Amino acid sequence: MIKKIILSLSFIFVLAACSLADDVTPPPGFKPQVQSTLAPSQMPNAKVTPVDVSNAAPSSLPSPSLGAAIYAKNCTRCHGVNGAGDGQLVAQIPFPLPDFTKPDLARTTTPQKWYGAITNGNLDRIMPPWQTLSDSERWNLVSYLYTLSTPPNQIESGRKVYESNCQSCHGSNGKGGVPEVKVDFTNQSYVVKKSNNDLFEAISKVTAHKLESVNESDRRAAIDYVRSLSYDVAPVVQANKGAVSGKISNGTPDGKVPADQPIVLNIFDNFQPTESITVTAKMDGAFIFNDVKMNDGRAFILSTKYNGITYVSDVGSVTAGTTTYDLPIQIFEVTNDSGAVRIEQMHIVFEFDSGNASVGELYVISNLGDRAYAAAKLGDPTLNFALPSGYKNLQFEDGDIGDRYKLTADGFADTQAVRPGASNYQIVSQYLLPYSDALTFTQKIFYTTNSLSILIPDVGVTLSGGGFTDMGVRDIQGTKFRTYTSNGAKAGDVIKFDLKGKPTLNANAAAPSSTTDTTTALIGGLALGLALSIVALYYWNTKNAQTPQSATVNVKHISKRRDELVAEIADLDEGFENGEYSEAEYKKEREKLKAELRRVMRNS
Repeated sequence: MIKKIILSLSFIFVLAACSLADDVTPPPGFKPQVQSTLAPSQMPNAKVTPVDVSNAAPSSLPSPSLGAAIYAKNCTRCHGVNGAGDGQLVAQIPFPLPDFTKPDLARTTTPQKWYGAITNGNLDRIMPPWQTLSDSERWNLVSYLYTLSTPPNQIESGRKVYESNCQSCHGSNGKGGVPEVKVDFTNQSYVVKKSNNDLFEAISKVTAHKLESVNESDRRAAIDYVRSLSYDVAPVVQANKGAVSGKISNGTPDGKVPADQPIVLNIFDNFQPTESITVTAKMDGAFIFNDVKMNDGRAFILSTKYNGITYVSDVGSVTAGTTTYDLPIQIFEVTNDSGAVRIEQMHIVFEFDSGNASVGELYVISNLGDRAYAAAKLGDPTLNFALPSGYKNLQFEDGDIGDRYKLTADGFADTQAVRPGASNYQIVSQYLLPYSDALTFTQKIFYTTNSLSILIPDVGVTLSGGGFTDMGVRDIQGTKFRTYTSNGAKAGDVIKFDLKGKPTLNANAAAPSSTTDTTTALIGGLALGLALSIVALYYWNTKNAQTPQSATVNVKHISKRRDELVAEIADLDEGFENGEYSEAEYKKEREKLKAELRRVMRNS
């Protein structure tokens, strides 16, 4: 039973990464993985009627080249870019995935079996069904899987063996060269039911094939060539090559561009980091990466480190027909003065458990100056944050005490630099406070804070005092919150308010919906990304409040979020091209995603 539950949960987790089309409710603390670029009508669906594939066969020659594009778009998250079973989600799957690069797998499997697995899925092995792909697309995908273990040189070797030993009877095209030969290797109804081992055993048993003197390796190669006769042998289109260039500029008026500055090109294939290349910028800051493969589904981000701080470029997503990308990078000089730092928005989110209030805080921070704010010594504190007295079990979404964060007499301090820009820096923290039916919350503010909001689940707890305005109950992604707001605070102010009421536990258990209108502001003018951050924070709080002794933070969060953002930008670009968004909506959302991606890259 336990194994079955684990497999079921794993399937829900992985399927949610492939599709948001179904109403699959994630467990508390779940954060979506990279989403598919398919339209909702094309998403894989677990609720399908199994198809009888015992007589299935393609109506025309399948195309590995077309199958490669389908694989790259839909399969790499689990099966890996090259089919080795090493995709991004394998850590969530409790058993190894098939390695399509191993010849033994293709030799023992029939095309019909692979077609059946793609069509109907295999829930016991966490394989979703792909009946949303057309019949020809699924057969194209099957033919591509065979090429993953049979490179072109193997096919060419097999062709020579075939021509020397088999062609006189079976013909140059495999259809049969003499009347006595009834086998047609291009007959789809025949070949899709035969594995390569079936064909190998057949030719090895019949002495008339004249293969007694041919070694096993060459006979295997001949079978690989015979298999290729059953699909379109046009080679998979190779990626064009192009150039990624740019120029370093210094955003500080009196700043200079350093000579010989290293620039790193970070390459992502299908939202997974695959390679990095380093060049040195010229005296004027210009740089170029030549002969870069422009694979479909590829994206680029440039990074450089200056005065110990990492700066990154915008994202370059490969589009058809484009072979050059200009991705400039802006750097800044450093200051130890925090005077230009502002807290644009501070959000406090409460959740209640037996005897405790779990408190999550989200800070959205700007540096309005023209210099990066950093500590005088690397590793020393930069931004300071106070916490209410009596707090315990302090945790962070993307760091730990003693690593990125340090404890202080008032609360905690961050050690990361704050680069210039509006709302380009976030901190998410969580801690516990004792709570039965009342609490006086007191917290000092160290920086000018432009807006402050408090969100309390609608479980019978109310807030009073502190100059907050009750904005009523709002439904945020399926969870009801009572929201209180104020106009912010000045540096040195103390926020203070009272919470009263016996919480009705588990009365607010609904999980957020997995679909979202990307153009809708959800919290009194808050942008979508921030609203989702608050919801994610709420469920993160809920999860951690139930296990107060656990302070474990997912160290892979940053890399996962980076991959998610690259995918979201690619999805957004595709949606705009398809007319799903207005230009204003597109530009606004893209700038928001790019800003968050810069933050994530700087923290990686």
